[in-house]
Amino acid sequence: MKWKRLREKFFLSWSKSIARAAKEGGIDQQELDWDGYDKIEEEITLKQLQGAIEKAKAEERAKRTVEREAKEREEKMARVAQKREKREEKVKAREEAKRKAHRESKRKTEESSSVARKLTLKRRLTKVTYRLQCNLKKPHYQFED
Repeated sequence: MKWKRLREKFFLSWSKSIARAAKEGGIDQQELDWDGYDKIEEEITLKQLQGAIEKAKAEERAKRTVEREAKEREEKMARVAQKREKREEKVKAREEAKRKAHRESKRKTEESSSVARKLTLKRRLTKVTYRLQCNLKKPHYQFED
């Protein structure tokens, strides 16, 4: 890029000096009265302006591209963060559902074991009560005749 600009500058200065020499003529020639020098100088100036305009446009395009890419990166990062948050929410919801199911299962187990204990206790009490009643009906002592 640097060498290209140097070549262009060299070419421009070379064409300017040729145009000037052609207008002025040699030592033994008279100066020509033509506007070729001015035309060439205008063309050179126009080319320089066009180059500057193209360079400015290229810089502007590059700047817009960089801004667009930065915006796209930000949007992508936002989407990724949003996906991550949703995933984390799903994981939390699953964990909470597992905990709730575990608590419910534990509660049911405790209830069923409590009911089983009550039933066992009731059965025992019934047996004890029955035996006591049976023992009360029988005399504890017997008379010998």
